[in-house]
Amino acid sequence: MCDLSYRASCSKVVTSDYAKGFGIIGPLLGEDSFLNVSNAAYGILLYIALIATGFVPSLTWASVVMQLLGLPVNFYLLYVMLVVLGDVCLVCSTLYTINFSLLGVSLYRWHTQCSPRTAKPHHS
Repeated sequence: MCDLSYRASCSKVVTSDYAKGFGIIGPLLGEDSFLNVSNAAYGILLYIALIATGFVPSLTWASVVMQLLGLPVNFYLLYVMLVVLGDVCLVCSTLYTINFSLLGVSLYRWHTQCSPRTAKPHHS
């Protein structure tokens, strides 16, 4: 993968016990649980849902909710990467940056849609 050094290794992160089921699902529900899949699979599902809601302005709130629910997961995985594994994965770090940026964009979109100045008047 993108292994630059001992402390900057994507392989170390994606092959760790935390790369599947967030390192939590396996010990709780069993390694064979259908929920104990690659974290990337959960990320793909989230991005598909965000893309789908992104095309429907009335669902901007759903995008914000999904991203707010994902925020603790991002912080948890960032903590695992930096503190538990003592590593920096450039791919993971880029995805965390994208996730935080998407949250900012969604919050901005939601705010502008709910703002009285930009709200469309109702016609009777």
